[in-house]
Amino acid sequence: MGKISQEIDKLVSILEEEKNLFLKRIEFFKDGDQGKVRFIDERIMPSLIQKQNIQALEINKAFRQRLGDKNGRCKKEQTQTS
Repeated sequence: MGKISQEIDKLVSILEEEKNLFLKRIEFFKDGDQGKVRFIDERIMPSLIQKQNIQALEINKAFRQRLGDKNGRCKKEQTQTS
């Protein structure tokens, strides 16, 4: 389970980054720095969500490789994400 645990660890670090960013956003909001809050909302959060989704796909891929990919779904998803 080395590959799976590595991929899960990456997802956990992305989620921790999101949590820290959310706390920073609240801090900026309290300080009245609307420009930084807007920057986080418009620029940083969408890319972070995208990283989260990509990492979830990587975890699915690692599980399929571990379980043997009986249905061939991994090939289909690779062509859709490309």
